[in-house]
Amino acid sequence: MKNVLLLFVAGVVLLSPTAAFAVKASEIYEWCTDYPDGGRPALCRVYTGAIMEFFESDSDPLDNETRVCLPHDATVDQIIPIIYHWLDKNPEERQLRAGVAAGHALAPVYPCAPQ
Repeated sequence: MKNVLLLFVAGVVLLSPTAAFAVKASEIYEWCTDYPDGGRPALCRVYTGAIMEFFESDSDPLDNETRVCLPHDATVDQIIPIIYHWLDKNPEERQLRAGVAAGHALAPVYPCAPQ
């Protein structure tokens, strides 16, 4: 039953990247703790993948400022530690929506070219 629920959640998130933005960064932080051996690695991967999909699209900036330009070869396994370590060092960010906090974590690492 647990696997069925996880697959359902994964399907919903992957079909709608913006759904990942309804999750608080504190949940991503918890799920990604000690990734891949601890926390909730499946949820960590699914939500991080949805966040990446959002940033890879031509979406507007999250907060009218934060822009992230991920390289096409970026992987979930590369992105998870960046977001996790940012949240670890910036606990005040954990109150934000996961996508916004992820944008704050990723923008310095993957900035966009000036427009």
